[in-house]
Amino acid sequence: MTGRAKEAWVGAGVMLIFVLLVGWASGGGKNATRDGYTLTARFEQVDGVAVGTPVRLAGLQIGRVSNVSLDAKALKPILTFTLQHKIRLPVDSAALIMSDGVLGDKFIKIEPGSEDETLAPGEAFEFAQSSIILEHILHRVVVTAEERLRPLKEGSPKKDKPANGEKK
Repeated sequence: MTGRAKEAWVGAGVMLIFVLLVGWASGGGKNATRDGYTLTARFEQVDGVAVGTPVRLAGLQIGRVSNVSLDAKALKPILTFTLQHKIRLPVDSAALIMSDGVLGDKFIKIEPGSEDETLAPGEAFEFAQSSIILEHILHRVVVTAEERLRPLKEGSPKKDKPANGEKK
């Protein structure tokens, strides 16, 4: 075998090993939540949430957002989550849209309820809290600050000076 043929075989072998390692690391194209069950939740707004957004319980990932849609009648977004089969949530659990830090990525936080009955596949969360949008909070802070500073800008009323050296 010539030097070039050996290099080609070694290169092909390295590429094959690379492809196998990537396939193994990604679970063979499957992830644990794809084989799970789905639940839905209706929110007021879902800014920063997309298909693939993690769903967490007690800080551990238990699933992903598998669909984002809009209820045409109510004009409210609906998220569908795919959760691991082994995780069963009480019917009074809540789904909250949270973020990692001030400017971090969004995720869905599940707050488990205390009921004995669990949500069946395909059912919806009764309690859902929409995402908090940082821009809205900053806008409120600026507006409040402007309102408080307005009397100072317009000129505060002058205080009467005490007559004959009296102290007020």
